[in-house]
Amino acid sequence: MCSAASYAMCSHVKVDNRSNWICSEPGSNKKQSTIDSTISASIEGDDIWYRLNEENHEMIIGHGLQGRRMFPNCNLRLTGLKTSSYYCCGLEVRGVDGFKYAFDNANNRFVQCGLAENDGLKRMYRHKDSPILGQGLMKGPVSFKTLKFTTAQDTDGNVIELKLGQRYILVLHLIELSDNMDQPNQCMEIPLPVTEFITVTAINNSAVGAIKNINRPNIAQM
Repeated sequence: MCSAASYAMCSHVKVDNRSNWICSEPGSNKKQSTIDSTISASIEGDDIWYRLNEENHEMIIGHGLQGRRMFPNCNLRLTGLKTSSYYCCGLEVRGVDGFKYAFDNANNRFVQCGLAENDGLKRMYRHKDSPILGQGLMKGPVSFKTLKFTTAQDTDGNVIELKLGQRYILVLHLIELSDNMDQPNQCMEIPLPVTEFITVTAINNSAVGAIKNINRPNIAQM
């Protein structure tokens, strides 16, 4: 579970001319606000995420503009939100470090093989139902099951461009809207460290492959 202690204020989200969320590095004008300490977020069915994380999770990504569906799905349980406030929520896919990785077959592990490609701005996936009442967000899991990854450029909507052989984690962004829903009261970001993965075109570690194959009924129509 990620509690308010894991949060950082997020004042660096903006919307481009195609209604995509763009996330750049925070600047010196970072907004100051108070975050309710009762807010928490947890991944539903997080057992598979933890097992994959222990095995150095590999995420297969596509090549074309249609992308490949993220697996496992990211379904989040949120608590502590204001029931009568509206929130926009989205997932950022954030680079973990500045390196690229290649799989060392002899030692069955990933090793650094150079510097990461510069992603520039980090594209985010805005939840299709945003904005949503806090009461609705807390009623059931918030699902990002339609999120897809690809190496292709100029992606749109639910497809996000990632670089091969690099480490990423998922970061939840919550933007509480003002009463007239035209300005954010506060923005917060919640890193989900257990979701860390390396992007690949095929699974290298047989242990990762076994975990994903066991759960294959859950990824029909990927």
